[in-house]
Amino acid sequence: MPAAHCILIVDDNALMLLTLTRILEQHGYSVLGASSASSALQLVQTKPVDLVITDYNLPGSGSELGPALKRLRPRLPVVVFSGDPEAAQAVEFADLLLAKPQEPEALVAEIRRLLSGEGKRNAA
Repeated sequence: MPAAHCILIVDDNALMLLTLTRILEQHGYSVLGASSASSALQLVQTKPVDLVITDYNLPGSGSELGPALKRLRPRLPVVVFSGDPEAAQAVEFADLLLAKPQEPEALVAEIRRLLSGEGKRNAA
């Protein structure tokens, strides 16, 4: 059996982090969690992350996470998952914008699409 894709979820809301982790693990993904931009960047540098799902509004320099991820690993798919209308600005670096809340099956379908190599799209 092939190794599961590793997805990094970045959200300062512990309940959202736990919920997304459970959903993705139930679909066979390996999941890492981070509650800040700095810890997310450290994980991307040290772990084999295949895709990042991040909230747009993280404390500190959270809005810089997406651009920093793309500088570090330009081909790494980044999904911005946010309820904030300001998240539309993330189109500059995000491979996908998804509005919170999102049906779990729709989220998983979009992740599968991105991991299969399909391109950038805004689904919010």
